Amino acid sequence: MLKKNREGVSEIVGALMLTLIVVVAAGSFAVYISDKQQQVQEQDMLDLQRSLESIEILKITPINGTGTEWSHFNITLASLHADNSSITTISINDHVLRNGTIWRVDRSTGTYAMSNYSYSEYLYLEPLENVNLFINISDNFFEGSLSFLINDYVKVDLFTTLLNTFSETFIPPTAIVNMEIESYWDMSLNNYTQVTVLDGSLSDHPGNGFILQWNWHIENVTDPSDSMDLSGRMVRATFAHHDTNYYVNLTVEDNFGMVGMDSVQYYNP
Repeated sequence: MLKKNREGVSEIVGALMLTLIVVVAAGSFAVYISDKQQQVQEQDMLDLQRSLESIEILKITPINGTGTEWSHFNITLASLHADNSSITTISINDHVLRNGTIWRVDRSTGTYAMSNYSYSEYLYLEPLENVNLFINISDNFFEGSLSFLINDYVKVDLFTTLLNTFSETFIPPTAIVNMEIESYWDMSLNNYTQVTVLDGSLSDHPGNGFILQWNWHIENVTDPSDSMDLSGRMVRATFAHHDTNYYVNLTVEDNFGMVGMDSVQYYNP
């Protein structure tokens, strides 16, 4: 009678099944929690790497082509952190760079080595490394030849594999020419003579740079071969005694290589 007694079997099987379901669910939940924790850890590590990545655009050093437009850029990039960086895209004034030439120091020999930059490949920066990227404006952009005026800003953007963007805008300095006539006693002539004082002190920089050089070019309007070149924030030029017209041109250059120009016409009646 006891062997044939099936009372309570269904309850036992149900309890076992319920226990099995709870165990499976707990295991699945543990795996889910573990996956979530790993994802959070990976995201935290990625966020940390992204926050630590630091690239600075130190200098642009443009090269004058036609007198009013740049023909080349020599951009200096620096990695400022202790890990590798991979630059995916470089743009200048929102124009994507197609290729260029990279100059970097070979750390094993201490000499400069040249390589080619291409949009299809990453530009790798080693920890604390400086590289120079040389760009020919006429053929290194996807759009072909572009126009970059020397009296306009230049904005450089870098995009990395960590989804960081590093930007720097280079604003040209403002050149301002101020001219005054001074008289002094000339011992050789036993008389007073005049000089023209060219003052560029009012030249200013609207950006975060500062002016390093003041270069003057004085040119006879009717005879361009009659000219002189002077350097300095304030200079004295002995052309006031000429009964003629002169162009006075001032070019100021900042610490980034950007320039500003001003020109006035001097007439000595």
